[in-house]
Amino acid sequence: MDKKITNLLYRSFDGDLSAEEQQKLDNALSDSTELRKEREQVFAMRQAFSNTGEKYFKPFFAERVMNQIKSRRASCSEANSFFDSLIAVFRPVAIGAAIILVTLLSYNMKKTKNYSLAGALGKQQITLEEIVDPLYMLTME
Repeated sequence: MDKKITNLLYRSFDGDLSAEEQQKLDNALSDSTELRKEREQVFAMRQAFSNTGEKYFKPFFAERVMNQIKSRRASCSEANSFFDSLIAVFRPVAIGAAIILVTLLSYNMKKTKNYSLAGALGKQQITLEEIVDPLYMLTME
C-alpha cells in the first residue's frame, strides 16, 4: 500500500482533504481491496472509541498531571542533591590528595635522581648485569 494514499485515508476521517486528494483516494479505494479493508478497520476502531461515552478528562486533570510531574521531579532532585553534596564534600579532598601525590612522586624522583616511573615510586633502576648475575645482587645488599 502506498504511504501517500494511506495518509490520505487517515486524513479523510477528519475531513481535511481537497477535492483533488479526495478524487485520488476514491480511485485508490476502487482499485485496492486492501485499502478498503484498512478503511473499514479504522472506521470500526473510531466508532468503538467514540461509543465509550467519556469524551473528556475528569475535572482538574491538567493540575493532577502537573502535580505528579512536580512530585517525581522533587524525588529525583532529592537523590541528585545527595550525590551533589557528596561531590562537593570530596572534591577538596581529591584535589588535596592529588597535590600530595604529585609532591611525593617528584620528591622521590629528585632523591633517586631517576626521572622515570621507577624513580617516582622510589625504586632504583636495575641494570642488565644485576638481573643476570644474582651474586651481584647479594653483594649490593
